[in-house]
Amino acid sequence: MQENIKLDLRDKKILYELYKDARQSDSAIAKKVGLSREAVDYRIKNLEKKGIVEKYITLVNNDALGYTSYNVYIALSNVNEKEIENVAHSLSNWPFVKWVAVCSGQWDLILTIAAKDKFHLDTMLERISSKFHQIKKYDVLTTIKVYKDVDIIFLIPEKRVFYEEKAPQKIKIDDTDKEILHALSENARMNVIDIAKKVKLTPEAVSYRIKRLQKAKIIRGFRACIDVSKLGYLWCMLLCEIKNLSKEKEKGFIAFCNANKNIFFVDKLIGKWQLRVELLAENLFHFHSLLTQLRNALSDSLNSYELLMIFRSYKEISYFKGM
Repeated sequence: MQENIKLDLRDKKILYELYKDARQSDSAIAKKVGLSREAVDYRIKNLEKKGIVEKYITLVNNDALGYTSYNVYIALSNVNEKEIENVAHSLSNWPFVKWVAVCSGQWDLILTIAAKDKFHLDTMLERISSKFHQIKKYDVLTTIKVYKDVDIIFLIPEKRVFYEEKAPQKIKIDDTDKEILHALSENARMNVIDIAKKVKLTPEAVSYRIKRLQKAKIIRGFRACIDVSKLGYLWCMLLCEIKNLSKEKEKGFIAFCNANKNIFFVDKLIGKWQLRVELLAENLFHFHSLLTQLRNALSDSLNSYELLMIFRSYKEISYFKGM
């Protein structure tokens, strides 16, 4: 059984800063948390060694590059735990697949696929279905509005992380920009000198291009990926069927979600379900309390819901080569 890792306040603050902006220098973080640069470096390496920080990703605006993200829920038949794991590993290596997670409930896997259009998506799904004979069925959902972006105020309740949903500027992205995005997608904390070597530019030119991509909102931010299970949290996802949610009720529900530190992510969907809510619960009793609060917040607008427990994320990226 996995032992939960307890973090002190300074570790929590460092984790918050890495989540807020993973490209901050150790010196910048040190000033904010009241430690030496060496102490921050040691603590970051310890967080990485323990698997609390899994990797660092760059948040790229896929819409600006002509791609739409689709959430695909997959049910497998006649498989054991190891076989599910093998399928997840294999799908992690597929192009255009941004996120792969193993879950429980009606579904065994969740994918996020980036596609140019519905025909590209259909081709991808046909290839996946023909490759993996274990697939019994799948369902596709599309996000149309994010009510609450991924937030980690469960660590430090008085602090929030907001990623602006602003429309990107129309700028030309050349092959060198794409190489920089690919390097940052592999490691958002990669230093400018190493990126410069990869793309054969000066560090100054690389810095200029990164700032230009940020200003144009092509790059939305840099984030540490955190394994919440190591901190003792259950990662729960609710797919909700909604009816008669008025603008007033919707506004009240968004306020409820933003006020609740254990509601991790919420978005509005097109598909069989109209709402997705992700929760981080300390235990089953805590989950039951959160679920009760959520049901009360939606009141008679909640027609039905489906519960998924997310056990492990096998892949999480925002940009891939060839985009």
